[in-house]
Amino acid sequence: MPLNTDVLNAFTVDVEDWYHICGVEKFLSPSIWKSLESRVTIGTEKILDMLSKRHIKGTFFILGYIAERYPELVKKIFNEGHEISTHGYRHQTVYNLTPEEFREDLKKSINILKNITGEDILGYRAPEWSIKKESYWALNIIKEEGLLYDSSVTPSWIIGDPEALPFPHQIETENGTLNIFPPSTFKSIMGQLPFTGSWIMRLLPYNIIKKEVEKLNKLKMPAVSYLHSWEMDIHHPKIKLPWTKEFVHYVNLKECEDKFNRLLDDFKFVTIKDLLKYNHNSSYIKKIKLGSNNKEANLLLI
Repeated sequence: MPLNTDVLNAFTVDVEDWYHICGVEKFLSPSIWKSLESRVTIGTEKILDMLSKRHIKGTFFILGYIAERYPELVKKIFNEGHEISTHGYRHQTVYNLTPEEFREDLKKSINILKNITGEDILGYRAPEWSIKKESYWALNIIKEEGLLYDSSVTPSWIIGDPEALPFPHQIETENGTLNIFPPSTFKSIMGQLPFTGSWIMRLLPYNIIKKEVEKLNKLKMPAVSYLHSWEMDIHHPKIKLPWTKEFVHYVNLKECEDKFNRLLDDFKFVTIKDLLKYNHNSSYIKKIKLGSNNKEANLLLI
């Protein structure tokens, strides 16, 4: 039984293949993607099975490239009652795109997913949490394209913006209010680090992960977890990468499945869409104004 049945947390998945790695075009060019073995269904179906056994629904941020090639996989996720959101189309970091390129990538992915599901797409998550100070302009575009929330801003100096808020909040963009759902972080000797997914979760002892989620839930704040479909397929092909990328992608993969199973057993999870519905008036929701000056934007509490 979940430990805190009165607090809802968000379970999210990035649906992408093992070769969707940002910044390694020199080692793994997108031009050869179609020639590589695809294993995206293996990890995704494992995750669907984990959730089905517990009657849990999650938010699946699906790469447009994957949805275009595997529409039946998208339909399966959707038909099992999960929320479909977008992870963009080409798995490119936002800060390396122009606003026009970003809009095109976003719209293409939204249209593919909407055509498959027949429903509006509400949320977006950027590859590698790549919406930060130099790319906050993207939040205006996300709202302008009709989305209700973003899950791309992480309050960490390693990969995001250390000044960003570490809990769900709202941003007032040029085009209206956008809900922000960052990954949950904890304080460490390396500063704020996201702990509910990826390499950090795979390395941390489970009792620390559990304790940090409990801390959030005691404050009536939801944890936002995140899992990549390829993390549930430990036998996917491995390639030689720069050591930091290799570490992040391959370290402790064997720990991932067990830790997520324990997390799902210990806490109550729903989709981000459901969090929006249930927590709209919660006391932790803060509103921020997005101010900009050419290339950089500032987040201001109002």
